[in-house]
Amino acid sequence: MYMELKIKKNKQNVYIIELIGELDLYNSHKVKELFSKMIERGINHIIFDLSQTYYIDSTGIGVFIYCFDIAKKQTVKMCLCNVFGTVLKVIQLTKLNQFFTMASTLEDGIDLVRN
Repeated sequence: MYMELKIKKNKQNVYIIELIGELDLYNSHKVKELFSKMIERGINHIIFDLSQTYYIDSTGIGVFIYCFDIAKKQTVKMCLCNVFGTVLKVIQLTKLNQFFTMASTLEDGIDLVRN
């Protein structure tokens, strides 16, 4: 039930949201609120870095579906990067790896959203 969000901005105006801990029913609303505020501010290059996310449930998956749906409608480029372990297995089991834009590294993610 612990989750921390850290936001960084690189030189190319790509915003990187680090999710640390668990993304579940109890805290997924924080991600949705943060993403919505970023969209309202006109931010259009967003990466979710999941390198330190070790658990995700269906609510967390739902948040990413929401974010990708909004991103498409708003022409925001976004991706998930550093998806490993059980989080990757959940995404693959739900076949959402075909829906989400995903990168294996942060550098690859930056390239994806900048091009």
